[in-house]
Amino acid sequence: MDPTVINVLIMKSSPPLVPTSVPPNLIRDLQLSELEVPQLAVILRERYLHGHELLLSPEHENQDLFFLMSGKLLVSGSQDPNAPLLSQIEAPAWVGETSSVLGEKPVAFVIAGEQGAQVLALNLQQVRALGYRELENKFLRFATRSLTAKIQSGNAQLIRSLEDRVKSLEERRRQSIFMTQIFVGLSIYLFSQSAVQPLNDILPADTLISAGVIVGFLLALIYSIKKSHAPLKSYGLHLETWKTDALQAVGVTLPILLLAFVAKYIWVKMDPSGQMQWIQPEAIFARAEDFSWGLWSVAALAYGVLSVAQEMIGRSGIQCTLRNLFVEDEQTPDQKRRAEWKAIWVSSLLFSATHIHLGATFSAIVFVPGVFWAWMFSRQGSIVGTSVSHILLGLGIVFVLGLPV
Repeated sequence: MDPTVINVLIMKSSPPLVPTSVPPNLIRDLQLSELEVPQLAVILRERYLHGHELLLSPEHENQDLFFLMSGKLLVSGSQDPNAPLLSQIEAPAWVGETSSVLGEKPVAFVIAGEQGAQVLALNLQQVRALGYRELENKFLRFATRSLTAKIQSGNAQLIRSLEDRVKSLEERRRQSIFMTQIFVGLSIYLFSQSAVQPLNDILPADTLISAGVIVGFLLALIYSIKKSHAPLKSYGLHLETWKTDALQAVGVTLPILLLAFVAKYIWVKMDPSGQMQWIQPEAIFARAEDFSWGLWSVAALAYGVLSVAQEMIGRSGIQCTLRNLFVEDEQTPDQKRRAEWKAIWVSSLLFSATHIHLGATFSAIVFVPGVFWAWMFSRQGSIVGTSVSHILLGLGIVFVLGLPV
């Protein structure tokens, strides 16, 4: 007689005990009786899997139902451990219901995680051969429920994935429309700056039109963000890390500002006419006699507000939108990094182009801080740091040193 059958008969004639080899999870999940626990202990096989060891394969039939006691199992469409994963199975969990109950080959490769795994294997045919009908029925009922739950969960995940994909496509479509609006508005802005050049002797046309376009762009951006229903944080509009971002911005901006002051000082010393001044707050006015600290303060405050608006447009609007258009979910980290830098360069070029009416040289110079602020925004994910840096550099270079813009 089969030794396995003899062992079962001996256990049936002795008082039922709960072997320690049967995990409490199995007893609870299967609702085993005291008699069925020792029956299960006879036919359970413990198996240790090394890291990346194959447990199930679509190429081979499987008749075992597995209970994962410890470790992690990886579900993949390939046996290659570096292949993209379909899912991960954490202990405790059941594995192999489809192949063991339905008699079909596994639908995917199941591989042990890097740290290995420990499983208990149960052959339902062996249960049937030993005549454990009630135990077999409990396993079949549980496996059917587990399989049904997995199918329902898989369907729910698929539906959520499809819904997320549709939302992502709709968001990308909206962002494409917004970028088109940005380019149209930028074209109108550049044409208008050229058209009003003859008025510069009468009123500060550049400043007025620039402020008007900035406000218009800002309103369009706010409308676009509101319509997208995306969290403000995804556009860098949050104050969660404002102290850290502001301090970092000050730390990297002050050395640049110091170099500007030193350069202006050397320039003044080398001026043969001797008329150039180191500190020229009155230079922001068309006529020096119009200068007053009150008007200077109002102009500085307006510049600070418009600087924040510019950063919202350039970073939250253009750079974020370009980044979302360039970066795909399926890309590798290196590809996403390159796409991020592509957004930085393009948004900086657009930022530089908005200053072309002030001259090609100044527009080229502006490109440098544009890249600097775009890089800072990419690292911090907030417009706080870039706004602080923008305001510091603008006030120091234009409103204090009086460098021509």
